[in-house]
Amino acid sequence: MFGGNLGTITYHAFAGLANAGVAWRSIAMRPLPAAIERLGQANASVLTPTGLAAISWRRLEKRALVLNAKVPPGSTAKIIVPMTLFGTSKISSVTESATVVWSHGKYAAPPAAAGFVGFTHEASPHEALAFAVGSGSFVFAVAY
Repeated sequence: MFGGNLGTITYHAFAGLANAGVAWRSIAMRPLPAAIERLGQANASVLTPTGLAAISWRRLEKRALVLNAKVPPGSTAKIIVPMTLFGTSKISSVTESATVVWSHGKYAAPPAAAGFVGFTHEASPHEALAFAVGSGSFVFAVAY
């Protein structure tokens, strides 16, 4: 699907999947904090010229979030995780496929670990962690 109607656009916005470049070569994956807190789970996907780009996430009862991301070959993605959820709870740790990548206020894995291109911290408009990744499948477990 290369076009989209209002329903598709809204669906992708809630799940957090957006084209950030030409022909989905750069992808933004940013679940909305309000959607995480109110909906509890969402998923979206799009068939790009080089393959499937997809995001799915679900909130767990114990102040945790599991986010799955699929980035097609030849594309990169910026996966952005909100720092604060559940009122005032901040991220305590993030793991990707059992590798700790954020713990106690700092990045815990080297930038080249687990297929990552790099890490950044975003202060505005909402505080978040941003993980730059290449193509592949990623599973983030976020504890708040």
